[in-house]
Amino acid sequence: NRDSNDMAFAETELRRAVALEPTNARFREWLVQMYVAMERPKEALIEAQRARDLDPLSPTANAELARALGSAQRWDEAASGQGRRMDAL
Repeated sequence: NRDSNDMAFAETELRRAVALEPTNARFREWLVQMYVAMERPKEALIEAQRARDLDPLSPTANAELARALGSAQRWDEAASGQGRRMDAL
């Protein structure tokens, strides 16, 4: 299946990017988006937390954490996480 091959390739390349620049939160945010699309909430949560740890005040990192929490059906945490982000800004 072409779509699954494309996603596997994308994951490999993003993982390579993270390995080369482990402190780049944006690469991890892209992984979150991919894992949510692939319905892999556990991996999405791991990468989202890492992205936010790298850049706690980043609106994008916080939004991706909320997205990952939502994909894991952790609605209350997703909503409160967004609230904390807005308070921090």
